[in-house]
Amino acid sequence: ATATAHTTATNNILVISGATLTSKGDLNVKAFSQLRPSVKASTNQGGLIGGAGGSTAANVNYLTKTSTAGTLDAVRNLTVEARTGIIANARADADVGGLGADGNAKAKVFIGKGSGAKTHVDVTAGTLMGRKVFLNAIVDPLNVTANAYSHATALGAGSNADGFIEICANPTTANCWNELTLASGVTIVGGVSTALVSEYDHINLYARARAE
Repeated sequence: ATATAHTTATNNILVISGATLTSKGDLNVKAFSQLRPSVKASTNQGGLIGGAGGSTAANVNYLTKTSTAGTLDAVRNLTVEARTGIIANARADADVGGLGADGNAKAKVFIGKGSGAKTHVDVTAGTLMGRKVFLNAIVDPLNVTANAYSHATALGAGSNADGFIEICANPTTANCWNELTLASGVTIVGGVSTALVSEYDHINLYARARAE
């Protein structure tokens, strides 16, 4: 039994040069992507000299980007943000009975292996003004689970389980990063405070393999 999920998202907000956004209260310019792939494969088999395998793979690629080259003016708080949330699960079970019958289970999750995994705030020109100014490039949460279980009951049978998580370890492109960039000449005016944040929050990676 095999199950595969491919999840790809491109989410882009662009404020072009010459554009002006004003607010008498708060002003929010935010791109938000949430990806939740979940795959499960389960197999069981009995009989003489056989085998059973369960294999799952969840593939996640994304671009979440907020770009501005205009004028953003808030009387209160100004927030320019790109945010991505990832909750990915892969589970594979193989339950085998029978003389010489082997069990094999593989559960794998790949983040950014294809087109990449990017969360980007890009201020290329213009002016940002507010009582408080927040620029955020954030991944929150990053929850990934890969759970593989194999059970072979008969004499002479083999059992193998593999739980695997890969996050931007070997992307085919260089597009794996979390970043906030300001071009030369950009003006930021925070009446009370200005905060520039690029971070990964609430990272929880759990790979479990059990073979009996």
